[in-house]
Amino acid sequence: MDISKNLPFTEENFRKVLILALTLHEAVLELRKENELLRAKVKELESRLSKDSHNSSKPPGSDGYQKKAIANQRIKTDQGIGGQPGHQSNAKPFHDHPDTVYYHLPNGCNCGIEHWEEKPVETFQIVDLPPIKANITEHRKIRYRCRKCGGEFSGEAPESKGNKIQYGTCVRSLSAYLNQYQLIPYHRLKEMFRDLLSIDLSVGSLVNFVKETAEGLDGFKNHVTGSLKQAQVLHSDETGIRVAGQTNWMHVVSNQQCTYLHADKSRGRTAIEEMNILPEFTGVLVHDRFRSYFGKWNFRHSLCNAHILRELIYFEEQGDKPWAKEIKKLLLKAKQKKDTGLAISKSYITRVGNKYRKIVRGELQKKKHLIGKGKTKKSDDHNFLIALNKYWKEILLFVEEENVPFDNNQAERDLRMIKAKQKISGCFRSTSGAENFALTRSYLSTLRKNNIPILSGINNIYQNSPATLFPVE
Repeated sequence: MDISKNLPFTEENFRKVLILALTLHEAVLELRKENELLRAKVKELESRLSKDSHNSSKPPGSDGYQKKAIANQRIKTDQGIGGQPGHQSNAKPFHDHPDTVYYHLPNGCNCGIEHWEEKPVETFQIVDLPPIKANITEHRKIRYRCRKCGGEFSGEAPESKGNKIQYGTCVRSLSAYLNQYQLIPYHRLKEMFRDLLSIDLSVGSLVNFVKETAEGLDGFKNHVTGSLKQAQVLHSDETGIRVAGQTNWMHVVSNQQCTYLHADKSRGRTAIEEMNILPEFTGVLVHDRFRSYFGKWNFRHSLCNAHILRELIYFEEQGDKPWAKEIKKLLLKAKQKKDTGLAISKSYITRVGNKYRKIVRGELQKKKHLIGKGKTKKSDDHNFLIALNKYWKEILLFVEEENVPFDNNQAERDLRMIKAKQKISGCFRSTSGAENFALTRSYLSTLRKNNIPILSGINNIYQNSPATLFPVE
């Protein structure tokens, strides 16, 4: 209906205008509703784009090339950059028994030797490698035949496993070390042996050496799993890996003394039960709030505050959530006090807990009117506040108990080389390959944590005497 013309005021025209107004009103309401939905969708998409590794649990590899400058969360002190007073020097000591010594005599002067005064010798040492050359040992078995009885006799020599050319334990140990610890792929490792040592190894031989290393670690596996079960505090985490073209998971359970890695198709409870460590563990498990760690287990929980801080940073960056900055400041101050190493009083623990709950529950009270509104989806900050309130004891456990750390960095460090392995070599070609790598890497990581030389530790496997590991305290 065109209402631009001057229409006479009649009952019929009034009804037409009223119907048009009602129609337009309904259209406006529909547009407003659609606009609200679109605004919410835009806000959700913008929030997704604003998330990266510094304010969420997304991995750094997903940040792309335009990385943000990450603000340091450490609280500034008056200490300068570099070594602090009393810092122990790392200068290399002289070797007491050098292999070769050269004396460099001065030319002297023309005044006569009777005028010379002996001064302290000035010494410096050069550390270098001799020419690298493979050591070939040949075994010849002397054989005899008795002319009278016809019997044959032969000397005893090391057992030969089929091939006439065998490789010693040092070659096998070095192969496993370079592939499993330094993560050098098999084909590059083959080139390395050829170029440096003039040893022409096949890729198949290198694969067999690595497999033999893992097969000799059954005793270590029993030892490390038993030790971890008895620990007071453990760290646990998982990361995705590719095995034979499919997504699998590498799990870790570790502490400062031991590491145990486990490759599994499952990310959750099935893999945890297969590892057979956490079902019998009764201490404190530090983790990142993954659902499968909660359940009918006998251990207590401590949540990784590094993850909590990243999410708080995200909400702080939104600009309208001051509570996120308050909680972040509270946690960092508590961490700073914990890092001093001094005993924390019960009154301080109570104050931190009370202030934390006051902030979180105060914000939840403001959102109380949003509860019970049908199928309305809760916002991200609302869900996060609910989690902060639900797990407040687990988040603040590091303040209360001396041996509980602030974050789960131990597990993340133990998993970091798994991602490096994936980037270098791509996926594992078989399930057995992933399992062998997990067990071997567990052994090597445990050796490193206990200051046992890696190469000699691998060599001990071939000598049937794996290195004695320090028990978990």
